[in-house]
Amino acid sequence: MPSRHLVLRSATSALHRQLDACFGDLATLGNYTRYVTTVATLRSTIEPQVRARSCELAGYLPTCIANALCRDCLDLGLADTSSLRPPSPVLRGDAWIGAAYVIEGSIVGAAMVERSARRLGLGPEHGARHLQTLVENRANWPAFLSALERASNINMDEAVEGAIASFSVALSVARDLAYVA
Repeated sequence: MPSRHLVLRSATSALHRQLDACFGDLATLGNYTRYVTTVATLRSTIEPQVRARSCELAGYLPTCIANALCRDCLDLGLADTSSLRPPSPVLRGDAWIGAAYVIEGSIVGAAMVERSARRLGLGPEHGARHLQTLVENRANWPAFLSALERASNINMDEAVEGAIASFSVALSVARDLAYVA
């Protein structure tokens, strides 16, 4: 039986590649701004649901960056992102675990995105606060994966559904922003 991590990664890898392609190489402020807006929108829709249920997965404490992202959006002169929000997926059953997989997985690429932000003149004091939080909490990703594998009675169909729904929200926003840009 494959690990739960591999099941989630396999189920979402195509969506993840599509989402990454929406941002390009993050070498321009436009691409970085599209990335920040997308992540802020995603986090504001699913982070509260994950935070509310996180006690159900022993050893897991979510990395919450929605507030830092709001400040980063203000730094970048971005309007209120609430108009971009697609309907928030209702994370029933164990779907929240799949959503947690998506938001915690952002830790993996945070150092690379942080380097891109630095080259654009952004950092923990202006425009890239959320990345600093992710980099500082990089131990949360392996801790989440460990908690995921140790847990008993996870409905993986529901978890996969939550991960796909989360990536779909982000992809919808990113594509809308690419169309507008």
